[in-house]
Amino acid sequence: MNSVPDITQAGFVADEFQEIIPIGVTGRPNGVDATGKPVYQTVDATYAVPYLVAHNQQIQNQADASDAAITTLTTRVAALEAKAVNAGSTTTSTAT
Repeated sequence: MNSVPDITQAGFVADEFQEIIPIGVTGRPNGVDATGKPVYQTVDATYAVPYLVAHNQQIQNQADASDAAITTLTTRVAALEAKAVNAGSTTTSTAT
């Protein structure tokens, strides 16, 4: 007796996919043929590729903007810290 290992698979639910990319789904939800047998919908995930690429580009742009903001803020904090250290040493030296 052959045993099949448990394999996690990923995919799309046709009804949900059809709401976003109607052209990527063939068949009807809960479709049946003339004898009452189910006719399952099929998903062509290649239609999702342009959407996935565009979304990935959007995420990358947001990450780049966040990196730039972090760099700017880090530079400003360093300048403020240096100014505070210098102000502290000036105050200390005039107080003695």
